[in-house]
Amino acid sequence: MMKVTEKKEVSIIIPVYNAEKYLSRCIESIVGQDYTDLQIIVVDDGSTDNSLGVVQDFQDDRLQVFSIANGGVSNARNFGLSKATGYYVMFVDADDWLNPNVIGTLISAEQHYGYDLILGNYSRDIEYSKSKQVSTISFKDLTKDETYRQVINPYGFYGSVWAKIFKLDIIKDNNLKFNNNITVGEDLLFVYQYLNFVKTVAYTDARLYNYYINKKSVLHSLDADTLYHRLDILKVYETMFQQKNIQKQSYYTRAVAIYVRELTDWYCYAVHFKQKKLSASLKEKIKKYWAIFVKDDTFSAKNKLAAFLKYHFPVLAYKLKG
Repeated sequence: MMKVTEKKEVSIIIPVYNAEKYLSRCIESIVGQDYTDLQIIVVDDGSTDNSLGVVQDFQDDRLQVFSIANGGVSNARNFGLSKATGYYVMFVDADDWLNPNVIGTLISAEQHYGYDLILGNYSRDIEYSKSKQVSTISFKDLTKDETYRQVINPYGFYGSVWAKIFKLDIIKDNNLKFNNNITVGEDLLFVYQYLNFVKTVAYTDARLYNYYINKKSVLHSLDADTLYHRLDILKVYETMFQQKNIQKQSYYTRAVAIYVRELTDWYCYAVHFKQKKLSASLKEKIKKYWAIFVKDDTFSAKNKLAAFLKYHFPVLAYKLKG
């Protein structure tokens, strides 16, 4: 395994909101890392439970705890970035946890090869599972085009901010921040914008991060009330499409195709929940980009047929889905 040649501080930002049940596991996995030059920034986002008490039980000088008024995860992460002093930055969600030697492994690769961004793999956990030591790890160089095409997929993990290591100077020099107006997919947009300023990217399929699946989360349920919240993912692509010369990018057609697939999904739900004004708006957006979607070669005929049914026969499509 490669060795860390120079100790450089890593700022780890943990946004916390009512996470007392999981927070100890998260922090223990960080303070117990073999790489010790850490600035652990815990941002309590107006929790109403005992999350703050859980953090304060840890006696570790590397922990910096801040309490702010509830403003959402993007605001909490931005606050954490404003306090970060490290050479590197990592983000960890309060209900997730790291495997033991993750940080040192990522930094040794960055120092050996000079990567601006490293993406690691992860494990999905519904219940707590014991952390596993990561032994042999190999890294694969990614072209920026490959990375863009993966990042823009909302159902992959490339667009998440966890299981990655960033460079703080790239973030601060380019004034990169999480968009406070987007509550679903905000990390995808952040990674996409960060990618605009990097030269080298690497990926490892080693499972470095444990992602806890909370079945009660709004992201895992849907009704008429949560529908509008979930629609924020569309804003991510609409923000991308405002970028100068975006239509000349090799990944543009795929981005549009993913956007249209999302539109047809939410149009189908909007019709089902009898949201007439929203349905009309979504249908107009589908119409605008439909021709590009049809020409895209990254979606299978089956996926295109499903989108066609949702677009033209949303009531039937919803029944078939059920």
